[in-house]
Order: sequence, then C-alpha cells, then structure tokens
Amino acid sequence: MKIMEFIPRMLESHELFTGHHVRHTVKYVELISRELVKEGHYNEILTEQAISVYSAAANLHDIGKVHIPDSILNKPGKYTYEEFQMMKAHPAEGKRLVQLLPMINRGWFNIVAEQMAYCHHEKYDGSGYPNGLSGNEIPLCVRIMSAADVLDALLS
Repeated sequence: MKIMEFIPRMLESHELFTGHHVRHTVKYVELISRELVKEGHYNEILTEQAISVYSAAANLHDIGKVHIPDSILNKPGKYTYEEFQMMKAHPAEGKRLVQLLPMINRGWFNIVAEQMAYCHHEKYDGSGYPNGLSGNEIPLCVRIMSAADVLDALLS
C-alpha cells in the first residue's frame, strides 16, 4: 500500500491534476463498491478483499500518463485531433507499465490493475476506447473504475 500511495505523488510531480484525480478515484472506487454491496449487487464478487484490491489498483489507472508530454497534459482548453490521439495512448501505455510489476497477491492485483489501466475509458454502450468493449465485456472492476473516473471529472 505504501508503494501504491506513492503513485499519485509521482504523478503530481508530472502534472498536478492527475495526482489529485488519482487520490479521489481511489476513494470513489471504494465508496461505489461498498454502495453496490449495500444495495445487494455483486455481493459474491465485492468481498472486503476485492474492494481492497480494487481500491489499491485504482492508484495505477492513469499511470500511462507519465509518458504523455506535459504540454498536452497541462493544456488549457480543448485538444486538437492529434493531441487527443496522443492522450488516447495512455491506457495502452498504462497496461504496458503495469505488466512490469512483480506478482502481487498471487497475480490478482496485477490483473485488476492492468484491466483498470487499459480499459478505464471503455463505455457501457461500446463507444469508448481502446477496444470499443460494451456491457459485461467490461470487467466489473473497470466499470467501477470508470464510474469513479467520470465522477471525479464531473466534480472537479
């Protein structure tokens, strides 16, 4: 957990918003997961251990942004088409970076972190990226991560 808590601080050194965003989404992943359980959804999947793994892995969902130029990350206003294409590369880069991790929790953490990093911009209707996944093709951990990601964007 200490290493996972280091990730938002490292991202802040590159771009302030992302570090704060990651901290917020970690909390939102836990809150959303607990609310789902409270409402009787996914109780067999969202165990205390799963919620802990999901929350910790959320620290890595935007890790691919470390390879996006500061001029793009810190740009005020709308991206050009080319800049947006560069931003859209961060999920694949995040997946690549997460694959460099040693096995954690017998690999379960690694799988969740890789799914979150790679798929957190997929949308339930299939209009997201990088693969246009839809519905239950998107793993539950990613659906929760995506909801946390959008919630923080809306509240920020």
